[in-house]
Amino acid sequence: MNEHITEYCKKFIESQENPHYAVFLNGKWGTGKTYFINKLLEEYTDNTDVKSKDIIKISLFGVKSTDEIDMKIYQAIHPILSSKTVKLFGAVVKSAIKLGTTIDLNGDNKDDISLSSDGLFELKSGDKVNSISKKLIIVDDFERAILSPNQIFGYFSEIITESDTRIIFIGNEENIYDKDEEKKKEYLRIKEKTIGVEFELKPDKKNAIDSFLSELSLQEKEFFSAKAFEISEVLKCDNLRTVWQALYNLNIFVSLIDDILEDNDKECIFEIFLILYIQKNLEEIHKDDDINSILTGYYKHHKSYKEYTVWLNEQQNQKKDTYFFSELFNTYTFFRCLE
Repeated sequence: MNEHITEYCKKFIESQENPHYAVFLNGKWGTGKTYFINKLLEEYTDNTDVKSKDIIKISLFGVKSTDEIDMKIYQAIHPILSSKTVKLFGAVVKSAIKLGTTIDLNGDNKDDISLSSDGLFELKSGDKVNSISKKLIIVDDFERAILSPNQIFGYFSEIITESDTRIIFIGNEENIYDKDEEKKKEYLRIKEKTIGVEFELKPDKKNAIDSFLSELSLQEKEFFSAKAFEISEVLKCDNLRTVWQALYNLNIFVSLIDDILEDNDKECIFEIFLILYIQKNLEEIHKDDDINSILTGYYKHHKSYKEYTVWLNEQQNQKKDTYFFSELFNTYTFFRCLE
């Protein structure tokens, strides 16, 4: 589904000519942006022209300053800085030091990192990240930074224009700016100077579901792959995070009750679990909703419960129809399993 985006990104990363702009991968939450970029980065190993060690990935979640971006990149380059050992070390010395302790990361007899009196690591002034040679920096969670989008673009524009490093931003643009039209115009103006190409990522559900199932111990993967895809299509669920959570919890559900079910009932019950879990996760059904109506909407009318109730309201004087469902699995039982 996103093959053209994959091909473009590969050419962007591997090109010998510097484009002097960044790429923005836009998509709603849960549509598989992280899945997409992880699959893309699997292309690069120690044996490719652009090697895996030439690529770093950072998240801007909660970032409040450009200094924090500096540190995020340094931590990605020197993973020891984000290790539990170093975090523990920082906590231990916090109460013992008054002046900073310095760390030489590169072995060049120059201090790269200082440990301040509050136990936090800081970059030494004058040692800028854009002097570090990397082929690609993936900047995820763009919209989740506290730092303004304009400041983020300003920070990376220096790297883009003055180095051969490629930048790919990943974010949900609809959550980047608020309803302030002036802020939106300013954002788009600065974005235009930084972003050369933008793509809208669509959820690649079939491949994502197969990838999810490869991580789980569920048997009959072909059945669950087909059913999970079919159910997500009928329910119009494009949120891959919800689909993953449904399959993950189904895996637990199966391990708990598989031995006590008749073989003839298993596929039906597991299918119903996915139908209910996905809608519950999307907050489209609740404990007080009638399970017969939920399943009637799905099996007889191929609709989510939300769509089905709207459809029913549009039908005047229509006799209520139901889908037979064993009393053994009532609403209470299933919602207990979903919690």
